[in-house]
Amino acid sequence: MQGDTRIEGHSYQSLADAVLRYRMDNKLPVGNPLREVFDSVCNAHPHFCTGPQSLTLSSTHTSLATRVAEWMSLVYQSSVQRDPETLFVAQEEADRRAAICAECPMNVDWRQGCGACREAAKQIGFTFRAGRKAKDDAKLMACGATGQENSTGVWLAGPPTLSPSEVAEVPGHCWRTV
Repeated sequence: MQGDTRIEGHSYQSLADAVLRYRMDNKLPVGNPLREVFDSVCNAHPHFCTGPQSLTLSSTHTSLATRVAEWMSLVYQSSVQRDPETLFVAQEEADRRAAICAECPMNVDWRQGCGACREAAKQIGFTFRAGRKAKDDAKLMACGATGQENSTGVWLAGPPTLSPSEVAEVPGHCWRTV
């Protein structure tokens, strides 16, 4: 349940994906839907969470599509308080950044995994950047180090700050490290 809305899924992962999609569609904080699904099940049915058959997140790997959706949600939420005129860089700067991302080994395909996450992130990204496209836009995918959706990220005047682990993963030539 999300408020008065009932959200269903055929597996823990599909339920978490549906929760994530609902939150993104309704501009709510993303949180950690999979962890919350497990916590909810364990609270309602503690016998599922003890012994050798217990629920665990250890075998669950967050897909890049989910990371991109979370990144897009963060970007959207952080932009609400900003003047729209200060959100984006000029076309020339976006083109420069896109050229770097297009040739980067961390520019990887994120369009598999959670279909709902993928479609939500693509739609939010396109709408957020008001249809802007950099010269190398067709070559842009997602940053495997940061979860950034590159078609949107190259336009941001103030992209989200990188965590220490992300800084360690991005190549030295990345425009995000300068």
